[in-house]
Amino acid sequence: MRNFLWLVCNEGRKLLSRKAPLIMLAVLLAASVALCGIVSAARDRFDFDAQMERQIESLERSIQQVQQDEGKTEEQRRADIANYQARIDGYRAILDGGYSLLDWQAQLYLSMVDIDAQIQYIQLDPVFFGEGADPERQAGALGQIRLLEQQKETYLRMIEQDDWRPLVQAQLAQAQLTADDSPQAALTAEICRLRLQYSIAPSFAGEWFTTSLGGALGGLPANLLDGVDGLLRATLGGGWKNQTLEKLESLKQQLIDADAAAASADALMAGLPSDDALTPEARSEIEEQIALCYARLEQDIPDPDAMLYTSVCTLLQPIMLAFAGVFILVVAGSMMSDEFTKGTIKFLLITPCRRYKIWLAKFVTILLTAAAFVLFSFLFTAAVSGLFFGFEGISGEVLAMQGDALRRTPFLLWLLGDFFRNALTILLVATVAYLLSNALRSSAAAIGISLAYYFVGGVAVTFIAQLNPELLENALMQCSLMLNLQNLLQPQQLLDVGVTLSSLRSAVTVGIYFVAVNALSMAAFCRRDIKL
Repeated sequence: MRNFLWLVCNEGRKLLSRKAPLIMLAVLLAASVALCGIVSAARDRFDFDAQMERQIESLERSIQQVQQDEGKTEEQRRADIANYQARIDGYRAILDGGYSLLDWQAQLYLSMVDIDAQIQYIQLDPVFFGEGADPERQAGALGQIRLLEQQKETYLRMIEQDDWRPLVQAQLAQAQLTADDSPQAALTAEICRLRLQYSIAPSFAGEWFTTSLGGALGGLPANLLDGVDGLLRATLGGGWKNQTLEKLESLKQQLIDADAAAASADALMAGLPSDDALTPEARSEIEEQIALCYARLEQDIPDPDAMLYTSVCTLLQPIMLAFAGVFILVVAGSMMSDEFTKGTIKFLLITPCRRYKIWLAKFVTILLTAAAFVLFSFLFTAAVSGLFFGFEGISGEVLAMQGDALRRTPFLLWLLGDFFRNALTILLVATVAYLLSNALRSSAAAIGISLAYYFVGGVAVTFIAQLNPELLENALMQCSLMLNLQNLLQPQQLLDVGVTLSSLRSAVTVGIYFVAVNALSMAAFCRRDIKL
């Protein structure tokens, strides 16, 4: 045992004596700082106050152009100028009130701008107030103006009293009229009731995100899409409860659309399920997410993606793991082959240690190095994100569905566990790299093949899935290390009550691969003849 510990310490000293670990640590720190800087710069672009100032300047220029436009009549110029001026007054009221453009107060101000524009349009219309206008039409126009002014006064009173409830109550009453016949109306009514129950003020951040930015993110990789989505929504504001309601509404809308597709006339006539119908597994996952949304509201536990600090950490996690993974694969791919290249393998073999101990000491060194770099990646992510965006949410909790039960976990502990859980793929590929390092005795070949497997494997699997889905399901799901590991990392863990055959099969397959790869690696080192 003492000899084995000496070997491990010796391998650690050799690794630390190189410049590569220090360079990689510096790269990790620089990457975290650079990524947070990019996120911070992108976040500054969502300065709605600056956007409103620019809009006001644009409207003032439009007024000047209208005043100089000789092609318009005096009435047209007055109508256009009144419309532009009403919008300028609305934007200035939003700025003076300190509201974001996506707050419900700002939306009411914009609605009042439209009301003022309608009033101006009616007052300047010669059909109603011109010479020889019909008195009945004029009386009707005056009545319409009074209704618009009453609506405007109602909006002003809501803003002055900071009471958004009448707005939601009116929407709830309108939705209840058709809730029995329309699933969408019933869903709207439920969301309104949840707003009133949990005092969630309306926010238009989600609507703005969907219309302005949602389509632009479609090309991002899936592992980054959720992080970017959460980060942008957290940046736009509106609070985590609003985002939870938006997510709940979206999930329930998916079920409504799937039920409508399954019950469509074409699907029933054909006797086959619609392409838009959900599989039982997909429906179960959506229902779990819905239950999670309700639990977050009831227990007052925010979603990590809805808070700026925690969403930044979630976004940076896969990027930082990619940087750490490259270094770990380089270390694993060169751990044994460098001994042969430099000729130092003879000094190891003349020590009073058997070959399997030498092999195992190097493998343990790889494991410790991987754990250290994953831990450093976590620390860099947590610390640098807080320095850029504040530490709000660092002491919060995460609510996760595990099996049939909900479990509350401190955010930092959950993030650390998520780092190590997602690093399992790196560890298994590093095991393959160590096998290649023993078998090929070439650092370049071992590192190159391992990096290709790590980065290109997922693309290849996706390509095969598009060409032949049955091959993917019947063959690759049984043999692919990546896919079985991905399946193993589903929310239902092996130790939960709700263990599935799929996760159990994946665990067994990954375990067999891990043992087989290490057995081949040890045999390649212990059985082959080594010329000193």
